[in-house]
Amino acid sequence: MSSNILLDPLAELTSALTAHAFGLDPASSVVPHASFPLTPEDRASVAAESRAGGVTSARVVGRARIVLLAGEGEAEVTLDRRGYTLESVHAPDGMRYPAQTYESLDALLIATSPAYVAAMSRELTKRFAAAGGGGGEGEGGAGVGAEGGDAEADAERDAERRREDEAAEAAAEGGEAWGDVKSQGLGKSGAGFR
Repeated sequence: MSSNILLDPLAELTSALTAHAFGLDPASSVVPHASFPLTPEDRASVAAESRAGGVTSARVVGRARIVLLAGEGEAEVTLDRRGYTLESVHAPDGMRYPAQTYESLDALLIATSPAYVAAMSRELTKRFAAAGGGGGEGEGGAGVGAEGGDAEADAERDAERRREDEAAEAAAEGGEAWGDVKSQGLGKSGAGFR
């Protein structure tokens, strides 16, 4: 029997929306009236059903309305035992997206929204800089020497930031897919996404 039972998809969706807020419009939200379970009694019922069947109940589903950045549209997403499913996207440009299930909200957003990819790139750059560059690179981090820094290293970091910004802008305009952005050097740290 599985010990990973999704009993409260709304809490999971709320957490996922909060974790990805840097790349979503603030109008994004869960849709409680279209989700199940809602009450403690409902959760107890699906917990018992899931224990008896050995898998998460098929009745368990959370729904969210995600407003994409840069006017890319709105997505209707469900979270159930299969994962995060892109039910539909209402895109102003008429772009059609097939209903597809992803392992994480991050994977769904990367596949759907170039503006999210650009925002994620900016967020990662900001976090690496705040953490001292992830091992010696960064503004004021471990890479800064006793004399206030190495001018050549500073110039190299500035050039890398410009390349990242250009790649992020191109991705936001739909000019590059995430794989192309990674090849520009944004994914070279080996850090995974959740």
